[in-house]
Amino acid sequence: MANLLSLCMALAVVTALLVSFHVGKLTISQEIYFPQIEKFPSLATASSHVCCSCNSSSSLDEWLHPKEVWHSMTDEELMWRASMAPRVEEYPHNWTARVAFMFLTRGRLPLGPIWEWFFKGHEGFYSIYVHASPEFKEEAVESSVFFKRRIPSKPVEWGAATMINAERRLLANALLDFSNQRFILLSETCIPLFNFTTIYNYLINSNQTFLGSFDDPRPMGRGRYNKRMWPLVTLADWRKGSQWFAIDCKISIEIISDLKYYPVFRDHCRPPCYMDEHYPTNLSD
Repeated sequence: MANLLSLCMALAVVTALLVSFHVGKLTISQEIYFPQIEKFPSLATASSHVCCSCNSSSSLDEWLHPKEVWHSMTDEELMWRASMAPRVEEYPHNWTARVAFMFLTRGRLPLGPIWEWFFKGHEGFYSIYVHASPEFKEEAVESSVFFKRRIPSKPVEWGAATMINAERRLLANALLDFSNQRFILLSETCIPLFNFTTIYNYLINSNQTFLGSFDDPRPMGRGRYNKRMWPLVTLADWRKGSQWFAIDCKISIEIISDLKYYPVFRDHCRPPCYMDEHYPTNLSD
């Protein structure tokens, strides 16, 4: 019953906040309207779990809030640096919590104009990270919210461990910024269904993490379990969920710093077992 309740909550939030669909040809009207922000809550104090990482700059602000997302770190170096978190929860200065919007795409964002309107006027309350194919070389125009928000990326193959690698890469880059307290994974076909204020307030003020997790007895659920995962992962513990999520710092750090479960899923969860539908939910269950 608890798992069913968790699933219903996760699906309700994902369905309410974001919708994903395949786009053929889209004409965007200037009449699209997102209600403007009226008032944000005061967020001068840190949340119960503050995430932080390092930056080579001697400036504290640059160290905690790096402005550039492009770097020369390897994945191993990135995961190590992003997994750091302070033991002292109270931040020595006033700060504003942000929501990290992480776009996992193959190339350009066909629905980018909708996101431009969504983010307009809310600077300082969000961060954007884009993981695109390394072969995609186009850069957004300088006036765009996506300008220079691409992170160092690697090729991604659908259904392979490289998909999880990309998700971990996005999370790790977002964790480098101390301000990011909620992390949303999106595709190029996702759009917001509510205005920025509604989504921001809901996520920042929630003590819940929205990550689908349920026991599916069908072949596309339990049937994907590989006995070679035993004893670290048992059939009784095997769960399935959606690739897309909205999670907090604690789970984000667990995902990028995991060295125990990741190799097991990488080696034994292969098509028709899809790692992106099983690894995050089993790790956090």
